[in-house]
Amino acid sequence: TFFLFPFFSICAQQPVLKIPTAHTGMINGFDVSHNGRFIVTASVDFSIKLWDYRTKKELKVFTGHTGSVNAVCFSPNDSLLVSGSTDTKIKIWKVSTGECIATMNSLFNRMINDVCFSPDGKLIAGCSDNSLGVWDLEAEKIIGDF
Repeated sequence: TFFLFPFFSICAQQPVLKIPTAHTGMINGFDVSHNGRFIVTASVDFSIKLWDYRTKKELKVFTGHTGSVNAVCFSPNDSLLVSGSTDTKIKIWKVSTGECIATMNSLFNRMINDVCFSPDGKLIAGCSDNSLGVWDLEAEKIIGDF
């Protein structure tokens, strides 16, 4: 089975990348690294997978969520990932090792719909239903709740 990523040539409007899913469930989200070398996918099978864009090979599996992973995002320098799940947690992962280096339990008490890093990589934002929270990575605390 192949998952067709919606990467299209601007001129040809044709898909330019196909990779095998290897997920056991639907893919909810994905991101492309800033350097263009990697793709990361988030799935209902509770996992995150890192792919080599050029070879289309699976490089790493990130496990630790206990619910469907809805969103995943690379940090600006591509060294970290942030993920959000139906388990109500936001996790930060080291791309090089696959290790979960932080779990934010107190941002929301509901499933996480989307996550992202700030352009400088110092903040993480996550949303759930009609709420948005901002987490300061250095201070390790919530600095904004909208």
